[in-house]
Amino acid sequence: RSFASDLLYGVRLLILRPAFSAVAIVTLALGIGANTAIFSVVNALFLVPLPFAEPDRLLMVWESESGSPRSTFIVSAPNWEDWRAQSTTLQDFAIWENSSFNISGGTEPEQVAGVRVSASVFELLGVRPQAGRTFTSVEDEPGHNVVVLSDALWARRFGRDPGVIGRALRINGTPYEIVGVMPASFRFPQARYALWVPIQFTRQDRERSAHSFGAAARLRPGVSIDVAQMEMAALARRIVEAQERGNIPVRVTAQIIVIGAS
Repeated sequence: RSFASDLLYGVRLLILRPAFSAVAIVTLALGIGANTAIFSVVNALFLVPLPFAEPDRLLMVWESESGSPRSTFIVSAPNWEDWRAQSTTLQDFAIWENSSFNISGGTEPEQVAGVRVSASVFELLGVRPQAGRTFTSVEDEPGHNVVVLSDALWARRFGRDPGVIGRALRINGTPYEIVGVMPASFRFPQARYALWVPIQFTRQDRERSAHSFGAAARLRPGVSIDVAQMEMAALARRIVEAQERGNIPVRVTAQIIVIGAS
């Protein structure tokens, strides 16, 4: 009876205050969506065993306003570039953004889930393609339209044709050269992702306030997670101080939270 009364009271409030209700619902939806996205990445990389090289040294790296693992969020490209350039405890920094792509060529057009990745993603995870190659660091820059396919997409659209390397696949209307095919066991960040294209940062990506990316790295040999955590927290403070000295508004005072695989 108490639950029914509370439910009825809640419904009345929603009806009487529609503007507040709309804001509350949207906020709740965004919060659930963000937490789901973060969990899906952690689950894919760490909770489900995957054939990545030396998984005990593989780390996710997040930003946080409070410095607490309970308030983590995805990163901005400029912060990631500073981490990669200045960290002495972590290596093989990689960055990515999940997206969707319209593809055509060979069979009927379709929309697939894909990922913009830095070339370092493949080195970080230590997985070689079963055919062709992955990206080079040069291809992280704009102007290199190349794509790596998942095994499932290769099978579905090209019938596992070994001659697919070097052929074109139209992605969002632009021809991309197929340079590689990953093994069936490669699932990054989840099994449903069908292709990978170079990160090729846009002007908007270059804004320090644009938090759009997942990021990961490896512990350098002999370095503990605690030591890496301390270094990255100090590095975060230096980044903020440098922005303030340049009279650049700092919208987010970020601390880096390193979440280990073990």
